[in-house]
Amino acid sequence: MVCMLMKITEGGQKICKQYWPEIGNTVEHGQITILNVKQRVYADYTHRIFQIHHLHGTAETRSADVLAFRRRIFQ
Repeated sequence: MVCMLMKITEGGQKICKQYWPEIGNTVEHGQITILNVKQRVYADYTHRIFQIHHLHGTAETRSADVLAFRRRIFQ
C-alpha cells in the first residue's frame, strides 16, 4: 500500500507531479506501466487500485492500493 500525503497543487502552483493515470488509463514510467483500475473518492481521501506491470524481465503484474489524503486527518 502507498500513502500519499501531499497535494499536487497548493496556492495555485504545482508542488508535485501526478505520476498515476486517470481512471481506466495507463501511463508508462521507464519499464513500468501503471493502469488505474478503480478509484473511490471519500470525504478525506481517495482510494485507488493500480495494476503495475514490468515490461521487461519477468513481465509480472502486481496490484497496489494507494491512499491519497486530501487534508490532515491526524492530530
